[in-house]
Amino acid sequence: MHYAIGLDLSLSCTGMAAIDSNGYLVETATIKTKSSKGLVGRIGRFRHIAASVASFVESYSPCSILIEGYSFGSKGRSVFDIAEAGGIVKSSLIGLNDHILSIDEVAPSSLQLQVTGFGGGRGKAKKEAMKRAVEEIYGPLGFKESDLYDATGLAILAFWRSHEKC
Repeated sequence: MHYAIGLDLSLSCTGMAAIDSNGYLVETATIKTKSSKGLVGRIGRFRHIAASVASFVESYSPCSILIEGYSFGSKGRSVFDIAEAGGIVKSSLIGLNDHILSIDEVAPSSLQLQVTGFGGGRGKAKKEAMKRAVEEIYGPLGFKESDLYDATGLAILAFWRSHEKC
């Protein structure tokens, strides 16, 4: 069985989703972390996220992983922390296992366009559109975190992109 994984990386709540080769959503999970002070604390937080993502990914030996790219409209210190955490996570995924044929990123607006059929939404409108699109495929999921809808949308897109390769 081959799997496609979607990762919505975030410092506070990372969303992860796995879809099998038949297109079934088999698991979703979140990694929640709290803000950390100082360099050692921040790096520890980033490593925790990376180790948890790697553990999720290893449990499925996926063929394809799709990660939501950075939002370039963000501001402040967290932009650097998100970039550092993303780099550590991506570095931990490279060479994780031989089954992974593709690790790629997609811009948030491109993800929205490809999964929902329209782009340009922001904030709550974007989140509602993703929820509707995902639940149109899988039925009511009742996720409390929008990160899980984004991760599932990413996994759907990874599945569509890799279906013939895997």
